[in-house]
Amino acid sequence: MSEKAQKPPDYAPVINLAGICKSFGSRVVLDAISLQLTGGRGLCICGANAVGKTTLLRIITATLQPSDGVAEVCGFNVQTQAQEIKPLIGAIFHQSMVYPQLTVIENLRFFARLYGVKNSKTRIEKLLEQAGLTPYRYDSAGILSRGMTQRLAIARALVHKPIILLADEPFTGLDSEASKHLVTILRNFKDEGGTVVMTTHNVNLPLQCCEQVAVLDDHKLIFNAKVSEINTAEFAQDYLSYARVNSNIPPAGLDGTTNANPTHTLTNGSQLKSLASAIKAIFTKDLVSEFRAKQALPAMIILGVLIAWVFRIATEAAPVDTSVTAAAVLLVAILFSAILASERIFAVEQQNNCISALLLAPVDAGDIYIGKLLVNIAMLCIFEIVTVPAVFVLFNINVSGKWLGLVTTLLLANIGISSVGTLLGCVVQGTKAASSLLSILVMAVLCPMMIPAIFTLLSLFGAVGGEVVGAGALAMVGDFKTALGYMTAFGAIFVTVCWLLFGFVVGEPRKR
Repeated sequence: MSEKAQKPPDYAPVINLAGICKSFGSRVVLDAISLQLTGGRGLCICGANAVGKTTLLRIITATLQPSDGVAEVCGFNVQTQAQEIKPLIGAIFHQSMVYPQLTVIENLRFFARLYGVKNSKTRIEKLLEQAGLTPYRYDSAGILSRGMTQRLAIARALVHKPIILLADEPFTGLDSEASKHLVTILRNFKDEGGTVVMTTHNVNLPLQCCEQVAVLDDHKLIFNAKVSEINTAEFAQDYLSYARVNSNIPPAGLDGTTNANPTHTLTNGSQLKSLASAIKAIFTKDLVSEFRAKQALPAMIILGVLIAWVFRIATEAAPVDTSVTAAAVLLVAILFSAILASERIFAVEQQNNCISALLLAPVDAGDIYIGKLLVNIAMLCIFEIVTVPAVFVLFNINVSGKWLGLVTTLLLANIGISSVGTLLGCVVQGTKAASSLLSILVMAVLCPMMIPAIFTLLSLFGAVGGEVVGAGALAMVGDFKTALGYMTAFGAIFVTVCWLLFGFVVGEPRKR
């Protein structure tokens, strides 16, 4: 940090947890946890694996709601004021939450834009120097060692000058030199007014940079004391036994209220400007990642051309109207390519648990959805630059004088298909056979839009009229303009509904 963190007055706790409970179904993860921590201090939360340490940190970050109790950060309630809390917190979890396709400096620039950091260039340069990453600034994050990746994760967490730094097992996998460097960073952060909360099951290093220590056991808080008041040698030797013998937890009864007057707020222009900046950052990051990884676009183009070629061979064996086949082939190619793109843009977020970093930022879920949607649309447009001419050549299609109608039709199709694919691509991530499941869901939802879409293409390809579209379901669509109207309506509905649902897909619904 280059500036001292702004914090509430000393009499008010920066973190206030009162009777926090969390259950997932019938499984209790946290049971009546009450803790308070004032600013400029470090708290080490000890406990074995699966006792609820990470869950407690996620509640503090406002990305997870408690089942019961009150949790406040600088006077803001995690259940109702998440957007106010997020700019105040930097977080380091088990995975680095940095994008391996981006360089070190590109990762920091991306997160600086998400948080609306002013003078980000100066801030990033100082962080690179403090973290010892200046020589690696243009290296891909995916080739860094564990220690260097951890340094980048810390720089990412500090880029927006948070008040509170949360660290989940930050020393895991680090050698002695990297561990000492991390201790120095944490001490400096506190010296500048910051507050540190870390979890660990190895307490030797955390005790060097924390003033308060707590122990969780069986999902309950069994010990909470100042480091200066305990025998650190005995505690480090067997903290669980020490905590059980010296347990000093009073009966539950905190009212969970504070009179904190937070002074650190996010003021970086209008809400509209912040929204546009976040969307642009997500859009640019995803396109850069794709052009470097080259995983989705080449596969989309190859698939599209292959579909067109196979169907062209099939039409040579049986006399059919090639314009009808061309329209169907083009829509099928667009549909399956959109499925590939939708799966890929969220697979990127699963690497290093980057989706958590997005959700930790003060960015609305709807903004994330719009950014991802624009990426999908852009990738489909690039795909069509290659595939549409290939279809025209293979099927001898001529749309002279109808280019505006063709571009409009394809753009509306891209928007409608991508809107559904973006939502469902997030839904199926982490499931087995994600591609197959995504294909089934997307095609089922998009059926109503496919009828007017095929009709508009048939009109442009000169296949409308007579026996081709004169009867049956397509006759009910109407003329070309009416079909475009249907596509526009379906696209608007799909975008609106999927935008509203996206927040429920990526996180828990919040109380208002």
